[in-house]
Amino acid sequence: MRVAFVLPGKLPVPAVRGGAIESLLNNLLDENEKASSFDAIIFSEYDIEAEKASRKYSSSRFFYIKRGRTYNVLNFLFRIGRKINPPKATFLDINYIVRTLRRLNPDKIIVEGSFLKLIELKKFFPRDKLVFRLHADLIVQVTNETLQVLKSASLFIVASDFLRRRIEQTSGDKTPAVRILRNGIRSEFFSRVTDEKKANLLNRYGISGSEPIIMYVGRIIKSKGIMQLIEALIKAREKAAFHFVLVGSYGSGFGFGDEENDFTSNLRRIVMDNKSWITVTGFVSNSDLPAFYQIATIVVVPSICEDVSPLVVNEAMASGTPLIVTDAGGIQEYITNQCAIVVKRDEQIVENICDSICGLLEEPQRLKAMGSAALINSLDYTSARFYNSFCTILENSVAK
Repeated sequence: MRVAFVLPGKLPVPAVRGGAIESLLNNLLDENEKASSFDAIIFSEYDIEAEKASRKYSSSRFFYIKRGRTYNVLNFLFRIGRKINPPKATFLDINYIVRTLRRLNPDKIIVEGSFLKLIELKKFFPRDKLVFRLHADLIVQVTNETLQVLKSASLFIVASDFLRRRIEQTSGDKTPAVRILRNGIRSEFFSRVTDEKKANLLNRYGISGSEPIIMYVGRIIKSKGIMQLIEALIKAREKAAFHFVLVGSYGSGFGFGDEENDFTSNLRRIVMDNKSWITVTGFVSNSDLPAFYQIATIVVVPSICEDVSPLVVNEAMASGTPLIVTDAGGIQEYITNQCAIVVKRDEQIVENICDSICGLLEEPQRLKAMGSAALINSLDYTSARFYNSFCTILENSVAK
């Protein structure tokens, strides 16, 4: 079987620059190197390190889209030219993807998270060949765009029952086929960290390690509830001693990024005012993430948006780290009451996060038990199970 994957853009595969969508696909490709259940065709943004990493794959072919000044000029000329002699493709990269797909003729074309690319590819390929992997809560209400998306693919693959229900609610009696594929990660990658590596990490960021470490991992954006978390931590500092490590990058860039708004300005100010106990790392490569989880006492996922299935939950569990999460989206589908505390997103969210942190820090035995439960629960979300479930969904869709 030949399967094409069309990435949304910005970040490359192999996932040398991180990214949830990219990391999940990377896991599939790694497992496929062992099992060779399908021949993979990947359309990804170009990155020199990703291109080097791609050379180790024998069951995957990578087609990179190089952007920059030359691409922008050519894309501009392409879009002018299409007005004179209009092809169906709206953008130069779509035109390249279409030409390559026609030549290679895959059995299925899986579009990863991009409405635009799905709608564009539907102009060239039959609906029964197109599969859409929806990673975020984007189909919220009926619009012309969502109706187009729902009509463009024969199968939707989602990471949670929450997202399946969302699609059903939006599409009504015209619901497309939807299958749930739970996220899976390389669990062993997060559990094998040497004491030396953990010590080096603490030294690199000037963290003593003598106090408990509360950690957030992910993009630094308002909808992730970071401001509520920091407010809770400031309150908690009145009762308990700890260090807060914020691991991630603002938006889709690195560090705090170049974009400045009220949220980032306030966050910068709070971090500077509390720099004795707050560390902001900026972008962290995937290879360094396991060590961060291993030094954490508690990982907090304070999302105030409908977070479908953040990988940080899987990664923290595989690291044996207790969790505090909100009742957002599909997060609760991945955890158990034994390994995580769930906080409601209501007017008491700051106080409840504060109380949860302080309560756990007062109960070291409970923390230990939660860590053990997290490890056990993580076995349901390995990359091997993820891969096998994906192959089953794929085979069933082709059989139809």
